[in-house]
Amino acid sequence: LDNVVTIRKIPMSNAGCDNLRAIQKWMQEGFGKVLKTQVEVPFPTVINNVLADYVKLKNIPVETHVSPAKSDVKPEK
Repeated sequence: LDNVVTIRKIPMSNAGCDNLRAIQKWMQEGFGKVLKTQVEVPFPTVINNVLADYVKLKNIPVETHVSPAKSDVKPEK
């Protein structure tokens, strides 16, 4: 992940772990088909993508609490 601002450790049930592994496998297979190579999608990326998809799916407004990384700031003209 680019611009990691925090690391969270979250307790998860067996079902949650199973769901996460299933989503990881699905993502890896999908990306692998597109890229025509085997890919590894780490769990933090899976979690990040699932959260982004859920927010988009449910149309949840997100308030930014973290300032953008220096590399994300565009110089003023």
